[in-house]
Amino acid sequence: VDEWGEPETKFLLSKYNDYMTSVGTRKTFRTVKSMFQRISEDLKEELDITRSWSQCQNRYKTIMRRKR
Repeated sequence: VDEWGEPETKFLLSKYNDYMTSVGTRKTFRTVKSMFQRISEDLKEELDITRSWSQCQNRYKTIMRRKR
């Protein structure tokens, strides 16, 4: 399934907002990639939806482009 539904999109945005402040040197996530890897793992654990970290990142970028 390549389509993103509303529940996983909302989950992605929520996790992004939660985790973004934890990205940087000496924080939970050293890189944005590692943050998206965690979001990917959370999607699998909490919603049983498998998405790669890059799919999560691409989805986020797509949503942000549409909001402009």
